[in-house]
Amino acid sequence: MKIPVEFNALGELPDGWSWQPLQSLTANPKQDVVDGPFGSDLRASEYVSTGVPIARLQNVDRNAFVTKNIRFLTHEKAADLARHEFRPDDILITKLGDPLGKACIVPASIGRGVIVADLVRVRPDENLVDRKYLTYAINSPTLVKQFELHTKGTTRPRVNLSVLRQLPIPLAPRETQTEIVAEIEKQFSRLDEAVANLQRVKAN
Repeated sequence: MKIPVEFNALGELPDGWSWQPLQSLTANPKQDVVDGPFGSDLRASEYVSTGVPIARLQNVDRNAFVTKNIRFLTHEKAADLARHEFRPDDILITKLGDPLGKACIVPASIGRGVIVADLVRVRPDENLVDRKYLTYAINSPTLVKQFELHTKGTTRPRVNLSVLRQLPIPLAPRETQTEIVAEIEKQFSRLDEAVANLQRVKAN
């Protein structure tokens, strides 16, 4: 599949790796990489206090789903927007804002819900890519730079769905993906421990 011009200036990869469009890492790109409903199809006035959760821009951070200020839809409205559904272990990506391209995995605690127009939901094929590996890759400096190049000069950064489907992913062999995820999470654990120790020192 052809990579957009904006994504051509990519670096070399280790042996056995390859640049792959995001959509090629799903079983059915048109169903597995989708954005939220058109603005008039989902209005803020339709939000309710309980029901089916809505994922909005403020709920997606790099490698973390933010559970604060969750809004909801009725089950009937959510059924009307079934194409834009997310479920646990899906990946959500922001396609609006500064910075855009933030990605996280939907936690099991949130359950199923609906994304807004400014998000993209990706349902990767686990036979091809580890979802944690893919999320870390999207949030990596290399991919952040690609987003910046694509939106350079715009007053309100935004990337469309067709470009996101072609987002180049540095795909490692499947076993290597698992090793990379384990190493990243080990380093995050060390960082969390260091922060906790610093907080204890400050408290003392």
